[in-house]
Amino acid sequence: MRTARVELVPAVEIDIGRLLGDVMDRAEGYRAARDALIVTDEAIMGGTAVIRGTRMTVHSVLGRIEHGETLDDILDDNPDLSREALEAAIIYARTHPLIGRPGGRPWAKPSEAVHR
Repeated sequence: MRTARVELVPAVEIDIGRLLGDVMDRAEGYRAARDALIVTDEAIMGGTAVIRGTRMTVHSVLGRIEHGETLDDILDDNPDLSREALEAAIIYARTHPLIGRPGGRPWAKPSEAVHR
């Protein structure tokens, strides 16, 4: 399959097999990272997906990124985490959005939290 080529016009050719191979390789890499690094367990955070060995939800990681923090900022705050775990958490959160009413800002630092 990785040798499939499509000629669009003379002298313009797309190597579909290579493109698909790259996508499949990235997808397999994510799957392996997800299986090794992301956990859903009813006993941990009510079954919300977390980074293995932590109570950090994948959605809190995504929230921090979407609100301007970088992976390096999160790693500085959590030196025991790996970049791979954070990247897997972001992809997982984007592909498994929360359902229902928004639940506040779990990614906010305590000084930023709004108490009512």
